[in-house]
Amino acid sequence: MNFFKHPLAVLLLFCVFGSAYALDGSGDTRGDGLVVTLDMSVDAFNLVDRTFAHPGIRRRADQNRREIQYFISNWEFARDAQASLEYSADSFGGKFAFQPQTAGGSWAFGARIYGWMQFNVFRFTMGNDIERLYTDLQGSDFGMMIYSRNGWENPDNITNSNGLMAEALFNTLSVALAAGDYSSVWAPTGRIQLQSQENLYMDRFNTTYRYGARVGYEFTDYAKANVSYKIYHRTVADSYDLEGADSAKIVPMRADARSFDHVFGLFGSVNFASWGLSFGYLGAVTAHLREFFNSASPNMGMAETAIPVNLRNGIALHGRWFFNEKLILRTEHGVTFWQDKNYENFLIGRDWDFNTERKALANQFAVINNIFTRNAVGASYGITGKLTGGLYLRNIFSYTGASGNLPGGSQQEFIRWTNESRAELSLSYSFHPNASAFISFNLNNTAVFRSEDLNTHTADYFIGSARGAIPVPVETLDNVFSISAPVGFTLRMR
Repeated sequence: MNFFKHPLAVLLLFCVFGSAYALDGSGDTRGDGLVVTLDMSVDAFNLVDRTFAHPGIRRRADQNRREIQYFISNWEFARDAQASLEYSADSFGGKFAFQPQTAGGSWAFGARIYGWMQFNVFRFTMGNDIERLYTDLQGSDFGMMIYSRNGWENPDNITNSNGLMAEALFNTLSVALAAGDYSSVWAPTGRIQLQSQENLYMDRFNTTYRYGARVGYEFTDYAKANVSYKIYHRTVADSYDLEGADSAKIVPMRADARSFDHVFGLFGSVNFASWGLSFGYLGAVTAHLREFFNSASPNMGMAETAIPVNLRNGIALHGRWFFNEKLILRTEHGVTFWQDKNYENFLIGRDWDFNTERKALANQFAVINNIFTRNAVGASYGITGKLTGGLYLRNIFSYTGASGNLPGGSQQEFIRWTNESRAELSLSYSFHPNASAFISFNLNNTAVFRSEDLNTHTADYFIGSARGAIPVPVETLDNVFSISAPVGFTLRMR
């Protein structure tokens, strides 16, 4: 067994050798020492109100209903509590935490762990909870995001919080490299027979990996900038096959048999006594094979991919203002926009990703316009030395639309938009630097709109018959409204 492949073993090594180093008096390694943290919360009240357009012709799951949960009735330790054990010294440290996770539709405790060690200017961190950002988020709990193929993603988190990161930390320059899981699994072709060899299997591999890099520089005490980059790779063995029954040549049968995702960001931050501002240009590029073997192409040959390279552009802006010793205001904004021909983004339940189809086929259909936005504003006010009030408002909007000649027919319009709004009013009380409690009142509303033509071509969106007739497809606007009042506390034991 390779001892160093196990993060828990590495953490134990850090703690054991760190303790020995401290005891022999060879240096000051105390740092924060040993810290145990316990976070617990529960909803004092929770109400969810679901309303659906035209429930008379909708499925069983799409019926209007209200769900109410009262104090303590919905308590789940695995979901509502987190405990961690952390040790921090000058040049090494680590943390082990039980953190709520969802597996198979149910909540369970999962292990979150990391360990780090620093040698002079070099720092190494390993684990599954190793997010280290360079950009100043101006007090936000969310990074500067772009909506990539993986969903909302922060390019500055070059590790995706998982794997190994190596950093070189100089006075004003920071260089970081990150590596995620690399996987390569052999999956050979079926047996082929040739005159020269009766039993032959060609090699294929399922391969995935992720790497990241970042360079940051502090120009002055007030300004810094960085560029961050991540690359994902995926090769699907089953998407490669023999060119013919009597051929030993392997060719890609799909454009996404091999794909790369490049996610990057150029960030800058300025901070002064009374205000701070961070901004970024973000990008996400998905690259597929430029051609693939297709029996529908002329002479059963290689076909040109419709959109082999697709770019998503994003802009992000975070700001914070200190009006006085008590009042702090912050804002966060982000937008992502792109065009493509992936009709699966409409959640239509069909294999309609024309980005990876033959160019001759995809050219028949209209381009899809996509725009996703995130906007939020927050404020905190120190009512007393121990009591703090907070207000947070957030809106996330997504729009996907196409009109004209669509896969479902000509002169149609597919539109799907989602609008998520959240308002949170909170109070927190600090009994001690290591003990605090909070209560908040949250309002959430999510609206989803789908056009008539989109619903027409979505399988099983309406019931098969109503009052002896087949329902006529219509546009729909569904809504989910919720109210919750969580309460909880945080303890830190040193």
